[in-house]
Amino acid sequence: MAKSNGKLLVAKILKWIARVWSILVALAVVMIMVAPDPYAVSGPTLEEAVILGFSVMAALALLFAWKWPLWGGIASIAFVVAQIIGFRLKNGVWMLDFNRWTLQILPFVIPAVLFIISWYLSRQKSKKL
Repeated sequence: MAKSNGKLLVAKILKWIARVWSILVALAVVMIMVAPDPYAVSGPTLEEAVILGFSVMAALALLFAWKWPLWGGIASIAFVVAQIIGFRLKNGVWMLDFNRWTLQILPFVIPAVLFIISWYLSRQKSKKL
């Protein structure tokens, strides 16, 4: 009994960490969309628009994960993977350098994984009842 309550508590904590993180990610994406680049000479390129589009969809999936943690987490990861594949098809190289990982991939993947883990832990609790 105490073990299952511990798992439920961990699931709730992970879910709230993921929720706060998803709000921060969504706010950052909105800020990038709304705030113009003061040094830009022209509008965004196709690559930048596609990356931003996948980032918007990944952020929406994280907000979707508030209600459905498993599907929102999977969708967010899927949009990040689509972003990586799109970048590969456009440029012919994988975007696996440190800046791309830290700024464009990890902020979406970490809360998505936390949502999936919290769903799994809470699911185990409900199966035992």
